[in-house]
Amino acid sequence: MDNSSHAGNEPCSQVVSIVFTTVLAIISLAAFIGNISVMTVVYKTPSLRTSTNYYYVNMAVSDFLSSLTLWPLYLTDEIITPRGSLIKGPMATVGCRVGVYVRVVSTSVSILSLVLIATDRYFAIVFPLKASILLVRITALVATWVISMGYCFPMIYFSKVEDVYVGEERFCRFAWNDTRALIIYYVSGISMINVAPLIACDFVFSYYASIKERNQCRIPF
Repeated sequence: MDNSSHAGNEPCSQVVSIVFTTVLAIISLAAFIGNISVMTVVYKTPSLRTSTNYYYVNMAVSDFLSSLTLWPLYLTDEIITPRGSLIKGPMATVGCRVGVYVRVVSTSVSILSLVLIATDRYFAIVFPLKASILLVRITALVATWVISMGYCFPMIYFSKVEDVYVGEERFCRFAWNDTRALIIYYVSGISMINVAPLIACDFVFSYYASIKERNQCRIPF
């Protein structure tokens, strides 16, 4: 049998698996402790319960969930051990779908939360005498999750564990076979989750910079 055709398909070495797993464990632990600390500090310190800090807590919650669901996704991939995945069968599919879904939702929630922070600062500058309405703030926070979970739903529906090299390696993949629908999905997602927030933040920061420059150039009498 010719082994040359499988030269590039060798399983991950034990050393690489150990190093990669150790690094991921350290990062996951740091993310877990850091996000728990943010939520705890804001909860126990009344002076920190500001509108901006609530948005930071919203980001911390999404990152916390992402750090928890990263491992089921990781355990479905071959890199965890040279002998193959530690989660197989139906559980591998569940780990793949939940891991991918929560990871993408977390990213989307974080981006939308940054937009809310920028918007909150914008209204604080333009309308400094008007207090923010609690109901509006809660609605905005809930909207970050509703929008993110709704947009990312195809991730949990179409993600699956499949062979990269037939019979040798299996990885979690977002396998939406309809090319046209996939293009529309990605373009709409980039526009809604990346481009639009970038434009909104750029507008807010530009406005803030112009206000600051105008105040610095003002001549006192």
